[in-house]
Amino acid sequence: MSSMLTSHLSKRNGFRKVIFDSKDTADYQIKCSLARITAKQHLPNSVREGAFIGGAVGGVIISFVKSKAIVSIALTDIKVYDKNMNLILELESFARDFEDEFKVDNNCWCSYENIKDKLKIYYSEFAKQIEVELSKLEKN
Repeated sequence: MSSMLTSHLSKRNGFRKVIFDSKDTADYQIKCSLARITAKQHLPNSVREGAFIGGAVGGVIISFVKSKAIVSIALTDIKVYDKNMNLILELESFARDFEDEFKVDNNCWCSYENIKDKLKIYYSEFAKQIEVELSKLEKN
């Protein structure tokens, strides 16, 4: 999770350089806790039927099925420190729920893909929020 966040922050180019676990050379350090990362999805009867049928026909039935789902992600206790380890920014939480029609399968492997896809969006939004908050601080 931390390396994925590091990658997203780096790709946004909002900071000179983004590094993981090197507080001695960083201008800022972010610490937070992962409070929630869940996926809830209804398994339609057509998926059960496709799994029961099996083979190529069952696979075709399942491959087109989507159902309503919620992916929920939350970071809490978010703290940003400057290079001297002074607390400069504190956010209680950053949470998002993504409700959509997602792919589904009989073994729930798609839930992992759904989380991964939404995690990319979540981290981009989180990075933007941190950049905005730090920009406000730098202006003062």
